[in-house]
Amino acid sequence: PLRTLFPQASAGLDWQAVAAVAALRSSLVFVTGGPGTGKTTVAARLLALLLDRDPTLDVAVAAPTGRAAARLTEAIGAAVQRERLSSLVEGQLPTTGNTLHRLLGYRPWDERFVHHAGNPMPHDVVIVDEASMVAVLMMDALFAALRPSARLIVLGDPDQLASVDTGYVLGDVARAAHEAGGAHPDRHGPSLAADYAMLSGGDAAWFEGNAHAGALRDAVVRLRVSYRFGARPGIGRLASATQEGQADDVLAVLANAAHADVALDPWPAPAGTAQGGTVPRASAPTVHMAQLLLHPLLPHVEAYLAAHDPARALAALARFRLLCALREGDTGVSGLNSLVEQWLEARGLVTGGWYDHRPVLITANDAGLRLFNGDVGVTLSVNGVPMVHFPQPDGTVRSLPPSRLPAHETAWAMTVHKSQGSEFDHVRLVLPVTDNRLVTRELLYTGITRAKESVSIVGSADLVRLAVQRSVVRASGLTARLATGHDQPGDAR
Repeated sequence: PLRTLFPQASAGLDWQAVAAVAALRSSLVFVTGGPGTGKTTVAARLLALLLDRDPTLDVAVAAPTGRAAARLTEAIGAAVQRERLSSLVEGQLPTTGNTLHRLLGYRPWDERFVHHAGNPMPHDVVIVDEASMVAVLMMDALFAALRPSARLIVLGDPDQLASVDTGYVLGDVARAAHEAGGAHPDRHGPSLAADYAMLSGGDAAWFEGNAHAGALRDAVVRLRVSYRFGARPGIGRLASATQEGQADDVLAVLANAAHADVALDPWPAPAGTAQGGTVPRASAPTVHMAQLLLHPLLPHVEAYLAAHDPARALAALARFRLLCALREGDTGVSGLNSLVEQWLEARGLVTGGWYDHRPVLITANDAGLRLFNGDVGVTLSVNGVPMVHFPQPDGTVRSLPPSRLPAHETAWAMTVHKSQGSEFDHVRLVLPVTDNRLVTRELLYTGITRAKESVSIVGSADLVRLAVQRSVVRASGLTARLATGHDQPGDAR
């Protein structure tokens, strides 16, 4: 079956097949890679292999947030259809995803989990996506709650923003695995190379083993080929240069007119300031600046405002997004939401209360309503009554009155953190006017890679350079402990 599912593996080195072989050999594998590298495709094909071998396996999929979990389930289902794997999985795929809290049975009244080492989960296979957002305590709880015979498959991009809580497990594990390769950090061990050659039917010479690599190196497989940005080379090159911390290359890509899918724009000048000037800290962006700030997104905003059918409006809204580094301030979510609403009012539209076309971001999970942190809906009146409409996995739309919604906020703009796990055709990434330590390489990379067709950055070249050169450093001690197998002096505990 592996040769059928990964036909390219017999003719060369296919990193997706390497990840599948690593997962078949071990009960734990981390599959890492940037957007479009095929992490979900690997998960779908691997499930097909496992379920074909044992159709009775109990499979669970989960992610840190409800929306990311739902997206994972949808993506695996889509991959099964795309890859024509239905006959192999025989309807055994999970139809719903879980948050990690729900998977473990979180009890808010005593802050404990139903599932733990003394009462493990019943699942044979657990797949966790968006692992960059998983904090160390949550990952520890997950490992403790697994059955000894269970298989854990962890998917994620270690270059994205880390969890807002303690630790950076995915990044630390990826770093430790890289260091475990010694002089050849990208090479896996000879036993994995041999198994790959045997299962794929290819030549072992295509996958040269590293005699010094151990189990940790083989447990972390990085997918290296992105299939998303082929027609949008600017986004791909911008993401790669940002990921590698090459500030000169980042600015060169942004300045290259040949890359129509990326751009760097200065903050629009306030009234009375020469075009291209900077906005002083004390000067709030005013409504006349909105047209310039929104300019690359205007056709998509106009299409959204013209859509009065919920399904069409949701589709139009999904095509664009304003992303911010900060929540508060003139250049944060609050300021940009206000700015867009001022612009709408200047066009004669009403923006008070539950006005038509108000986008809404859910900020708390409500399993009963099937609404999750990160879900985005559209407000449109039905027979004169405001209703908020949400897309469903089957393509339908579900409508709820505003009074039934869990915690939520207006979503003309959202933070890069909140956008993780989502994709948009066109992204406008708004940076602060002055430097802020929250603007890092990881934030830029995450914001850039939310875009599928175009991304434009609002900010100065100097701030972009500072951000690319500034990486998040978290001293968890996990990398050192994985490398040595014991505590080091000064380790965080």
